[in-house]
Amino acid sequence: ERGFLYSLSSYFFKNSTPDIVNSNRLIDDLYDGNLESFFKRLTVFYASVPHHLSNKTERDFQTIFYIIFRTIGMDPTVNGDIRVEEATSHGSSDAVVELPDEIYVFEFKLKGNGTANDALQQINDKDYALKYDTDTSKKLYKIGVVFDNDRRVVDEYVVE
Repeated sequence: ERGFLYSLSSYFFKNSTPDIVNSNRLIDDLYDGNLESFFKRLTVFYASVPHHLSNKTERDFQTIFYIIFRTIGMDPTVNGDIRVEEATSHGSSDAVVELPDEIYVFEFKLKGNGTANDALQQINDKDYALKYDTDTSKKLYKIGVVFDNDRRVVDEYVVE
């Protein structure tokens, strides 16, 4: 699995500047709570993915999001975990990134199918983050994200 992900990542990363998609910087942004920098790096990465690889769905963006984290070495036994479609009592969140001191719950939308605030409202309405409310050792972030399918970038995000 790891070998396949490394091979796949080399294909995706080849058109990006190493500084922007550098795994240490992307993860450091989350460790530091620097979401502005994190989303800038993420936007540049999505913009580097060739347009003909896209099937123009929200799941496409979700899959790439997952692959990014897996290829940069997210390991639940060492430095954190990435989970997609994590089931809760009222549905499934699009992605959860869990680090030693932070938990990030993401909900994704495509531009035209809702706003970042709509995505954040879905996290709250469906209690996607409720199962983490008693873990006071970790800071909890709820994040609504909108992807622009035409430009292949993060269009907007909102954090609570």
